[in-house]
Amino acid sequence: RTSQQLAESGRYPQGDKRLLPQLFSAVVAQLQRVVEAHRLAAMAGQKAVVRNKMDQARLDLAEVWSRVQSVIQVLLTDYLDFKSSSTLGSLSLPQQSANTFSEPTADINSYFVRRKTARPKRSSLFRFDSSSTALSMNDYLREHVESDKEGAKEDKILVCPADPHNITLIFNQLMQFIQEIEKALKVQPGAHCTLYAFLMDYIKDVFLGQIHVDISNSLNSASQSLDAWKSVTDTDVLRELAVSRPLLQSTVSVWKSMAELGEMMGTLPLYSHHFLTIMCNILMQYKEICGAAYRGLVQPEAEDKRIISAQWAKDEDISRFLKSLPNWNTVERESQSVEETAEEIDQRNAKETEMLVQNLGSSDIPPHEILSDPAQLRSLAQLQESLDWFAQSVLKFARGLPTGSSTGGGVGKLSVVSVVPPLPETTINTLISLAKEFEELADVCLLVLHLEVRVHCFYYLMPLWRGPGGGPSQFSGGPDSTDPSNEIIQLNKDLLAVEDALDSSLQPQKIQYVFEGVSHLVSAILISSAATIKRINSNGVKKMCRNIFAVQHTLTASITGRRELALDQAKTFYELFNLTPKELLTSIVERGAAFKELDYMNALQLLHRSVAHPDPTSLTQNMERLSQILRGVVARPGVTV
Repeated sequence: RTSQQLAESGRYPQGDKRLLPQLFSAVVAQLQRVVEAHRLAAMAGQKAVVRNKMDQARLDLAEVWSRVQSVIQVLLTDYLDFKSSSTLGSLSLPQQSANTFSEPTADINSYFVRRKTARPKRSSLFRFDSSSTALSMNDYLREHVESDKEGAKEDKILVCPADPHNITLIFNQLMQFIQEIEKALKVQPGAHCTLYAFLMDYIKDVFLGQIHVDISNSLNSASQSLDAWKSVTDTDVLRELAVSRPLLQSTVSVWKSMAELGEMMGTLPLYSHHFLTIMCNILMQYKEICGAAYRGLVQPEAEDKRIISAQWAKDEDISRFLKSLPNWNTVERESQSVEETAEEIDQRNAKETEMLVQNLGSSDIPPHEILSDPAQLRSLAQLQESLDWFAQSVLKFARGLPTGSSTGGGVGKLSVVSVVPPLPETTINTLISLAKEFEELADVCLLVLHLEVRVHCFYYLMPLWRGPGGGPSQFSGGPDSTDPSNEIIQLNKDLLAVEDALDSSLQPQKIQYVFEGVSHLVSAILISSAATIKRINSNGVKKMCRNIFAVQHTLTASITGRRELALDQAKTFYELFNLTPKELLTSIVERGAAFKELDYMNALQLLHRSVAHPDPTSLTQNMERLSQILRGVVARPGVTV
């Protein structure tokens, strides 16, 4: 009757789980009135015995509380789905195996019993099982049994479907009622009533088993489902998760499982340590899944092949070096309080550029050693963003858990039902350590993207730098040869494709980290190309300046949004080739050294190769004059001669 009244009240729709706590409260209130009525009846009976001097009537309240506990157990049996095959498979297995899988056992008594003379069996000549009468009778009996079962089911109205998770909705109310029962029964410390034992057995044997099944299904979906590696772009979901970029479906699914366990730590605080251990197991398994996904993106199938950026990011020395540079700090800060000048940005990229030129400037880069497909880079960016968000979410959760030495903030917004008891520090530290491993994998993904863009610069500009036959010869042509080089056009297309792939997947500060410093590297490559260019004339200078302007325009207008002063430096360098060697040396004396000594030496040698009749003696004299000038001239700020 109470279930029907709640269902018809209209506050919540039929089947809404919020009706269950209301039903439980109503049933408990009714049972409390029943117990109170029995208590009053017992008092009245006691007074009647004294007044009328009659034999004492026996009315035991302990028996009443026993019946009350039985009623609650019946209620729980209806709503907690004890018959769920997914949760009770392990409980029903012994019975099943006893009936179907056990070997036949011989009764040893049969060997000592006097045997009766076996009578010959009479075989029947006719059977009527398949006759129309027998078939009709069997159908009638079967329908009658099924209708009886359906009728029995219809007699019981449930406010919501039976589900093992329903225990989380009423656990705290149930524990309060159990305390009331044990107080009324004056249960000794350490002992408990039958309802408490019933509840604990259910949680241990059924509910926790269901949790393991749900977690296992979630992880299987994260590793095997094709949709698991698609990104979540629903704006409502992203707003709920407080993120600005899409996340992988698998990451969101695993985090929801973690969040549900966090809520259970609040609703079932007695099992909070067990739930914390399950969280650690989830992270261990999902870490393996994400590691396999990362290797699938950056590790070619052939063992003799490699991806340069992935190998470098995996190298501890290179990784430590890149993370020690100032531009790595811009990734960790949400927003920069002090706006850096272009000169400061240029200076802090110089060290990384020098390392890259030393390691990649003298080696060929085959096409299979780069990630040329923008879709791969987009997937890598989505993996990075998802793992970074996941790691920070788990760290925030873990650091809010209470320990034995300190009372944390519970489990954040999840601890709204009760206080989580202190948890072992070792388990919490394990959770934090696992979260940091996700953070490290996210960092590796970002380093791969950072290095990959720079490897692309070497890959596309290598013909300009080294060129066929020992050096490029495209800078000594006629007036019609001043258009940007094909290598520059290909590089610009590649940079735009990479930026387009990353723009919707990475946060702005991470995109800044990926592309900031590219202009400095391109400038260094082009300036170093002077050592291998065979000859250059005024048309070649125009061509190189247009190359520089094309890259500068692509970066400024479409990627970084700031003027790239490093490329202005390269343009200034190639404008030196409009001068004679004598004029170049004079400009150093008048304006100071703007470039390194090696760059000036390469410039003088290229000017020497570019004249119709080169004079070795003149080159030697100019080199000596350069050395004398640089020893006595103070270099410009930021220039190491």
